[in-house]
Amino acid sequence: MPGPEDNAGAAANDWNDLTAHLHGHRIVFQLNGATTVELPNDEKGRTEGVLALQVHGRMETDVWFKDLEVLVPEAKTKKK
Repeated sequence: MPGPEDNAGAAANDWNDLTAHLHGHRIVFQLNGATTVELPNDEKGRTEGVLALQVHGRMETDVWFKDLEVLVPEAKTKKK
């Protein structure tokens, strides 16, 4: 699995598709369909709060976001 420093899957000067799957304490990030981060049991992480987008870099850069979606699963109802 590529690490966060591996940008081979990122398209320079084009749009990239970043997907974050957050299910309880399980976290999976995919960049253009390739899994880049998988934390199966991030017990220290929060399960509620603010969603923020940020960039870490050492050089000046422009970052744009488009077509953002936040999908919240429907609450499961107990069957009687």
